[in-house]
Amino acid sequence: MLAALPRRVRLSDEAFRRACVHEAGHAVVGCLLAEEAGRTPVEVRVFREVSPESAAGHTVYRRCIGIVRTRSGYLAEVTGLLAGLAAEEIVLGTRGDGSGGSDGSDLQRATALATALEASLGLGDGLAYLSPNDDAELLRRLRADPSLRSAVERTLSECLGRARAMLGARRSALGNLSDHLVVRARASLEEIVGCVTGGDGANVGYPRAQEDSQGMTGIAQGILAQPAHSTTPPDKRTLPWQDADSIWTGPSRVD
Repeated sequence: MLAALPRRVRLSDEAFRRACVHEAGHAVVGCLLAEEAGRTPVEVRVFREVSPESAAGHTVYRRCIGIVRTRSGYLAEVTGLLAGLAAEEIVLGTRGDGSGGSDGSDLQRATALATALEASLGLGDGLAYLSPNDDAELLRRLRADPSLRSAVERTLSECLGRARAMLGARRSALGNLSDHLVVRARASLEEIVGCVTGGDGANVGYPRAQEDSQGMTGIAQGILAQPAHSTTPPDKRTLPWQDADSIWTGPSRVD
């Protein structure tokens, strides 16, 4: 029976720190673009031991329901998806392969969103409907259409540049959250906001947020008032607090 269990791999200190930097990038940019993207980072976790099928870390987002999604909102979400690899470049000098390589990875999801803007949603350079808003169909269309690939590459490059600029201007916040994750391996919404703002919730763009007397935004306090999150290792299909509007992002599976 034990032989049937997934093999566990302990990450090196270097690999673990890279995962921490990667997730910190997602969370910092996620805070700053929360209102624009319509989603808020509510938890970050990183893992010293992983199986070949699991991620070294993840950032969980709560989506704001009932808002109209515009081009700027989609681009903000793409920027957040690319913020992990941007953080690796800024802090570590190079990016690793953890952002891609599989369906559900940061790159796959960012590519699908950027393609949907151009080919399905009428939010790109043209209005022609070329594909249903389905990842497999979108990527099939992308592979067959060089002009569409050029437009998508341009969008991805611009969003990556935006993520780099945002994180480059906030290296202390990125470093603080990375260091926090190295020590504690997880961060709550309150801890994310504290690292990003130094304890002052102003300048954090939470959707429909109002400042409260403690400096945390209204939506942050509302989420913090929800029942305590599970400490069970990540399984996005069974976490009791996970709902259909939560989104996972993080390094891809490790070898």
